[in-house]
Amino acid sequence: MKKAMADIINAKNEEIINILNELSRKLVDLRIKSEYGEVKDTSQIKKIKKQIARYKMILHQRGISL
Repeated sequence: MKKAMADIINAKNEEIINILNELSRKLVDLRIKSEYGEVKDTSQIKKIKKQIARYKMILHQRGISL
């Protein structure tokens, strides 16, 4: 799932939006699992939030709002 920043910048808007939707679903899933104590690596939540911020930043720079 991890991509280089150059790959993110060169990606199409639709692709970025699809990835954002997927990451958002993962984040919700991880948050729910962490509430029940099923997540051993809670740093994954922080990493996914950073990835979401990167993708949103690219869309914002392109003038696309969600």
